[in-house]
Amino acid sequence: MNTAPIRATIRFTFALPDPDPVTQSDYFRAAREMVHWGDKRGLNFVSVDEHHATGFGWSPNPILEAGMILAGTEKVRAIAGAALAPLWNPVRLAEDIAVVDQMTQGRLITHFGLGYRPIEYAAMGKNFKRRGRLMDEFLDVLLKAWTGEPFEHNGELVAISPRPYTQPHPTV
Repeated sequence: MNTAPIRATIRFTFALPDPDPVTQSDYFRAAREMVHWGDKRGLNFVSVDEHHATGFGWSPNPILEAGMILAGTEKVRAIAGAALAPLWNPVRLAEDIAVVDQMTQGRLITHFGLGYRPIEYAAMGKNFKRRGRLMDEFLDVLLKAWTGEPFEHNGELVAISPRPYTQPHPTV
């Protein structure tokens, strides 16, 4: 008899044709309920994505969604994949991930991506042609922020709070 653990993942994009607020709310709540049900039955992972300016309700904030979905669960882990790093403020995202990391005791895994849609960069006021450099800068700031030590950012000395639960940093 095979006693290997079952590996199961649910992926949510929340993409809907012609999304209305009531239907989207139902989808978000149903996703949370499905994960809570699965958490008691051996679900390993839930995955959420990030896209902007799609016009069809795609998931815009995988860190927030992962945190809300994981609230009240005990074992399942969430994959925010891929958070479009160059579109985020790195200090803010370091704090957001640290909060979810604290609340879930390290059950958030974040994949970072560059993105491939120029419209997303335009919508966020970022230069699509600089996305590689933006990613490098983002990762540098993020890793400094998670040390808990003050560091220089935009000419100011900053430190984030809370520090992440997972050391030396949340799983990325």
